Amino acid sequence: MQRHSCEIMNIESDADDEAALACVALLMDAAAGSPQEDELNALAMLVEQYERAHYPIAPPDPLDANLFRLDQQGMIR
Repeated sequence: MQRHSCEIMNIESDADDEAALACVALLMDAAAGSPQEDELNALAMLVEQYERAHYPIAPPDPLDANLFRLDQQGMIR
């Protein structure tokens, strides 16, 4: 198994976010309990925080959400 290490830093731009996501991809195979897993978890939290602040996802329209759920249950033809 290759050992990857990435710098943990604040994510302040889209370029930082892309770099952090590239590191997350490299660290996805980290062994449980390893330092690489700790790096992966830290980077994932930083990415999530940045993306929540800069790319918020609006809640769905209540009617659309209900129609979607009814469709999933096969209750709409």
